[in-house]
Amino acid sequence: MTDPQETVTERVGRFRFEFPAGLSSITSITDLSGAFFQNNNVILDEFTSYAHRQLLTTFEGLGVAKAEQFLVDAYCGSGLFSVTCSEGFKSVIGIEISSDSVKYAIRNAKANDIANASFLTGSADKIFEVVQTPPDQTALIIDPPRKVKTQCCS
Repeated sequence: MTDPQETVTERVGRFRFEFPAGLSSITSITDLSGAFFQNNNVILDEFTSYAHRQLLTTFEGLGVAKAEQFLVDAYCGSGLFSVTCSEGFKSVIGIEISSDSVKYAIRNAKANDIANASFLTGSADKIFEVVQTPPDQTALIIDPPRKVKTQCCS
């Protein structure tokens, strides 16, 4: 892609994701207008499937009833884990500081018929000030973005 305004479509297993091509438009911690999607797309199906299995297995091992499980996706970006790991959870809540990413996460959940996911724009480190799911029935997945380069070397 040469136009950063273009929309990229990526498949991860049976899921389809869209996000803006101009991900490199994020240039500093104060410029968080760009959206984000994983750049290691070759492993994403296996990686997200593994994460999903581990999330569900952990709950089964703790004896938590399936109908009472909640998933919180901190640093949700364009909704990768929120969408691919949504099955088996009563609700999924994604939080992301980039409002552009949240728009794409909502769009991606709808495009993949994921009805149990919602998304919030905000700082992931303050997520539990807003999210009030029962701690013993809530799984948290944290996939923070790569470090943002704030200055360039000569």
